[in-house]
Amino acid sequence: MGLNFSGTTLFRKMNNFNELRKNESILSTTFQQKMLKILFSTFLILFFLASCAYYPQKKVDDQIGLKIGMTEEEVKRILGEPTTISKTQEGTIIWSYKPSWKLIPDNRGTTIIEFRENRVIKVIKVR
Repeated sequence: MGLNFSGTTLFRKMNNFNELRKNESILSTTFQQKMLKILFSTFLILFFLASCAYYPQKKVDDQIGLKIGMTEEEVKRILGEPTTISKTQEGTIIWSYKPSWKLIPDNRGTTIIEFRENRVIKVIKVR
């Protein structure tokens, strides 16, 4: 079984091909359309990259009024009694304030304050 084209069939196919070539401008993309596609694609990529960017928030000690060098009593006046108190091998004391509204036991929202010689040396807010 070979291909058997009659003259009319071949002529019709050639006419269709020629019509497509005539209408090529309709089917092809213009330079302006290509540039718009490139600009739009670039904008989308930049938008998604920007949405992944890291925006640092204010320091925790600024948000809750704690300052490095405050005493334990000053911290208690601002935050109240800590949830837990522990001591490290280096001799620093760590107070933890866990949110009372937490349903799942994890460290998110916990404020950790480190003391040395009764003075705040570090404040950490777990996010």
